[in-house]
Amino acid sequence: MTGAEKIVGAIEKAIIWLLFRIYGKEEIEKIPNTGPLIIVFNHISMVETLVIHSLLGQRRAIALIKAEAWRNPILSVYLNMFGAIPIRRGESDLKAMRKCIEVLKGDGILAIAPEGTRSHDGQLGKGHSGVVVIAQKGKSPILPMAFYGVENVWKNMAMFCRTPFHIAVGKPFYLPEGDREGLTDAIMYKIAELLPPRYRGRYSGTLL
Repeated sequence: MTGAEKIVGAIEKAIIWLLFRIYGKEEIEKIPNTGPLIIVFNHISMVETLVIHSLLGQRRAIALIKAEAWRNPILSVYLNMFGAIPIRRGESDLKAMRKCIEVLKGDGILAIAPEGTRSHDGQLGKGHSGVVVIAQKGKSPILPMAFYGVENVWKNMAMFCRTPFHIAVGKPFYLPEGDREGLTDAIMYKIAELLPPRYRGRYSGTLL
């Protein structure tokens, strides 16, 4: 880790400490220490990526981020520093897919939000099948992770209050055979199981 990365990492932790009271840090210990892995999580804000990155320790998680984020010059420096992969949403981005497979073949960790966009209200939205393609081609296990509480951060900041931010981590699993839509739903239900019922959104039922 370079000096710049250490400084940015310290800033990340300071921001997280100032804004949040994090519950479930011990859940991070469920993340395997070796081997390729795809972390899938619900997407409320950029904070999830910050938390994953700051709490993982020596294992670096490479996040799949919308390409539009690189339009912000300051944010682009941060994203490039930690190897984030830009992806063009709404199309088949083969370049991004190849980079994801390279990460997995190098025994790395990918962090992917299958919803592809932020929910803002904390409700779990529809998942997209790109993660299924990456998991199948990369022959890698998937680890579901869930966050909740962060949707209240702006309201709490206005009242100068720290926001309770909860983390839950499931068990790694491999995808069985099946159609992409069905497998995508299976992944999203794994995330939903880690969330309180009020956050499960369209995945509040059971997978048939």
